Amino acid sequence: MANYLIQLIVAIDQLFNALTGGWADETFSSRCYRLRAQKRFNVCMVVIDWVAKTIFRQQGHCLQEYRNEWRGLHVAPEFRRDSELKTPTRL
Repeated sequence: MANYLIQLIVAIDQLFNALTGGWADETFSSRCYRLRAQKRFNVCMVVIDWVAKTIFRQQGHCLQEYRNEWRGLHVAPEFRRDSELKTPTRL
């Protein structure tokens, strides 16, 4: 059940990111870290990191989400870069 809730939160986060002009498969937190040189994204990153630290005791949330995106941790295991399965066996 916990994994389902995490996946649901990621999906909502990605939807919000897409609705605000970002890539559909990237979380808003990751986008804020990636574009932190722009003032509006830096402000969002600071706010998100503060909320994550205050409520969830999580340090550096946006950086962590950026790294998770880079590693492909928000996709099915078969699609991750380190997966042994390179091509589908059946289409």
